[in-house]
Amino acid sequence: METGSALPGFYDDLAASLEEARSLLAEGADSRHSSAHTPVVATIGCDGIPAQRVMILRAIDWNARSLRFHTDPRSHKTAEIIT
Repeated sequence: METGSALPGFYDDLAASLEEARSLLAEGADSRHSSAHTPVVATIGCDGIPAQRVMILRAIDWNARSLRFHTDPRSHKTAEIIT
């Protein structure tokens, strides 16, 4: 970080950080132009080895604390996430 640069308002505020994260995720689900639209999701593969997968964020359910992703059902990551 450059000397003299201001920290974001949510930097040392847990509630504000949560709101910022919610805002970024909501934007990612709503806009394909958002950097949060294609998050990297870490999983454990069928071989037991950790893997990172790019997914498409489609929806968020705050009450259920769940994210809905889209990906090609023919891909290996689909089988690994389901298990």
